[in-house]
Amino acid sequence: MTNQFAPYIGFSGNAKEALEFYQQILGGEIDVTTFADGGVLPAGEPLADKYMHAEFRSDYAVIFATDQLTEVGAPPLNPGDNISLALMLDDVELGRKLFEALGEGGKIDMPYETQSWGGTFGAIIDRFGIPWMVHATDGAAHQ
Repeated sequence: MTNQFAPYIGFSGNAKEALEFYQQILGGEIDVTTFADGGVLPAGEPLADKYMHAEFRSDYAVIFATDQLTEVGAPPLNPGDNISLALMLDDVELGRKLFEALGEGGKIDMPYETQSWGGTFGAIIDRFGIPWMVHATDGAAHQ
């Protein structure tokens, strides 16, 4: 993975439809991890095929997305408040440093820790009220 920055958008169960819409307009590719793929829900459950994490990439844009479902522990979706800034890094210690710096004077929503899906992840709201997600792996986990 190359270090990158992208908006991370939460959708109310229609991330697939939204990303396919963007793809029709902008071209590009969509890479998806469902809640079943990520081990959050067993295959066959009603919401297992929803998007736990998706990456849309075209010549014009990179967008990360999720189906922000309260059924799997996500906060309720409030349109307008459903966009975070995501840092995807290939160095866990750099991620920790940036997470701590961005969080200074802010609020930690999720500590920067190793996650079940791989890599290290944390979520904060900085002192200006901007939500950030920091995900890092030591290596090329995301491309």
